[in-house]
Amino acid sequence: MIAKYYVELCTNAGVPIDIISDFEYLQFTRVLNDVGIATIGLPENHSSLANFESTAIIKIWRWHPEVSSGVSQNVFSGLFQGFLHKFDNGKTTVEVTFPDGNILLQNTVNAFKSGVTNRSYHSGPTGLVIDNLGYYNLEGGDVGVRLIDPIAGGNGGNRLLATGLFTGASIVRANEFKNLLTEMQELCDYNGLQWETVYTSGQSFTATFTYGSYTADTALFDARRGNIVSSTLDDRSVGEVTKVLVLGQGESSNRVTRVRTSGRYNTYHHVEATVNASDISDTTEVDALADAM
Repeated sequence: MIAKYYVELCTNAGVPIDIISDFEYLQFTRVLNDVGIATIGLPENHSSLANFESTAIIKIWRWHPEVSSGVSQNVFSGLFQGFLHKFDNGKTTVEVTFPDGNILLQNTVNAFKSGVTNRSYHSGPTGLVIDNLGYYNLEGGDVGVRLIDPIAGGNGGNRLLATGLFTGASIVRANEFKNLLTEMQELCDYNGLQWETVYTSGQSFTATFTYGSYTADTALFDARRGNIVSSTLDDRSVGEVTKVLVLGQGESSNRVTRVRTSGRYNTYHHVEATVNASDISDTTEVDALADAM
């Protein structure tokens, strides 16, 4: 049996106000350590369009009788971002777009001047750096000190909370005025970390951090299950970097350099690249940055 999907519209307090199951199309993409996005297409005269005036949170639910004992699963939640009106041969489709909670990171900068301890200058475990970035920028934790005062309860009333990680390698890092999404991606790349953002309640999302490979429940994708249309396995090595020259701290002839070699390197597969690590003093972190390429 093919899974069934429906969409739930909720207020900014998370209160359900409508259910949509007769959409023209629905698609969503969830991405570890990046912004996922969903879209649904509705005819221009759909009765639910009026309810979007009160909508802040949109949830996608999946139901299958053989999964979770037939209980619907919330497979995606996002923030309503408006409409795209598409005209084609006299027909109008209204496309609704809603990115997941990581959009809060993409839309926020670390708005502190240089050298502010635990805000723009950090010395300690990576997990604490990540937690501070979220708390002081997205949880309203520093009104009056942050150059752009956060609205009570977080950025625009929305919040993203970090959980599951308060350790990690110790680093020294300056990150004033950096985009939060870019900064957290770099920090996680250095430390072999990943995060998944899920909706919690109200206007709050939670980013849960883990080490290593993806650790959520097993997901099986198969055309016969109706959850995949097409697939391609690409194992080509074209453009794959196999030699990385790491540019560390120092200047001119005194600059520290390191070379990292891929396990897939051979004389016929020699592709070079450089990576700038001038703001990192720990060699383990430097190597991890190079290996991530």
